[in-house]
Amino acid sequence: QGNTSLQALNTDLTYTPGTQLQLRLQTFGTSPTTIRAKIWPTGQPEPTTWQLTTTDTTPALQTPGAIGLRTYISASATNGPTTLTFDNLTTIAVP
Repeated sequence: QGNTSLQALNTDLTYTPGTQLQLRLQTFGTSPTTIRAKIWPTGQPEPTTWQLTTTDTTPALQTPGAIGLRTYISASATNGPTTLTFDNLTTIAVP
């Protein structure tokens, strides 16, 4: 399975061990497909605006597929090893 990165965003979040984050992703439409994302610390209000919005019309990415989560840590990071856990992954159709 290949990977396609459409856009990246550096947030102003400062991560410390034990920090919990909430992530909301939304995709909708076809040619273009719109992808929106926002992330915030657990216990704080969800941002009212999307922090990242991008669109894509790549034909191979305009078909039904699957969801998944992947993480990345830079090779220059000095705080490893890092353990990540995911909880309560929910998918719903956008009305």
